Amino acid sequence: MVGSATLGRRLVGVYLPLLLFLIFLLLPFYWMIIVSLKPPTDLFNMRFNPFLIRHFTGANYLYLFRETAFATWATNTLLFPAAATILPL
Repeated sequence: MVGSATLGRRLVGVYLPLLLFLIFLLLPFYWMIIVSLKPPTDLFNMRFNPFLIRHFTGANYLYLFRETAFATWATNTLLFPAAATILPL
């Protein structure tokens, strides 16, 4: 009968697989954030748990914005695909 499934069956049959799938999909984004906030010495230290941050740092972001041509790269990444999409239309 429609709607007769109990909460436990629905939880195990639908929501638990969806939760596992969501964790699987979001794990790469979590990893990118964690790696960007760690100092370089902690990245290669195998004594620490790789999924936790012991020392937060913003040095990686400072290096990105001050020492590289990130603004040019971001502009190129946005401008050229937009032009390639708009021009044929």
